[in-house]
Amino acid sequence: MMPLICVDCDGVLFNTRLLFRVPALERIDRPARHALFAEFRDTGLEFMPRPFFEFALAKGYINAEEKDELIRHFCAATENADQLLFEDALPFLKQFPKSMLALLTRADPEWQLANIRTAKVARHVGQTFIVQGDLGKQDVLTGLAFRFRPIFFIDDSPEEIERARSVPGVVPLHLDRSRASTDESYPDLISVAEYIRQTLGSDVIGAKAA
Repeated sequence: MMPLICVDCDGVLFNTRLLFRVPALERIDRPARHALFAEFRDTGLEFMPRPFFEFALAKGYINAEEKDELIRHFCAATENADQLLFEDALPFLKQFPKSMLALLTRADPEWQLANIRTAKVARHVGQTFIVQGDLGKQDVLTGLAFRFRPIFFIDDSPEEIERARSVPGVVPLHLDRSRASTDESYPDLISVAEYIRQTLGSDVIGAKAA
């Protein structure tokens, strides 16, 4: 079977933390922000600016003026999504054949597709999977495992990494940009690429045109 590299978007290719560096959100402490996101996901929805910030308004986390400001801020960010890419994002993707790469991200499809297209990431990958729910990525990996081996799964979520461990043929690679490389994680996509290339060998990866 051919190998496959499945790459998450937020926190892996996109530095989405930059989006949240606005006063209306920074005044909410981190535990409260996490609780808000978890509560919103419990409704069965994934992040989308308007419904999310309307939800935050209804729950009393922000006021009406802040809601309008945040919706404008996030919609403008989508129009400039290429500026959110980490410096190593495109160099990483360009190291591998398009047929060997797939995006696997949990998000609202409309929102994430807009970001992917604006950032011109789609041209470098052969497949794109946008899922919802806690088991969305695991289900996609389970299906892909019948056609690809090994599957390198790159994600910044420890929970997603742990769920992926149960899928035969999947090699979970935890990306943690906040710390140095350890036995359990990688600090950047440069080190991830090095591991994948060493594991597969140049004869499998083949020549990749610039």
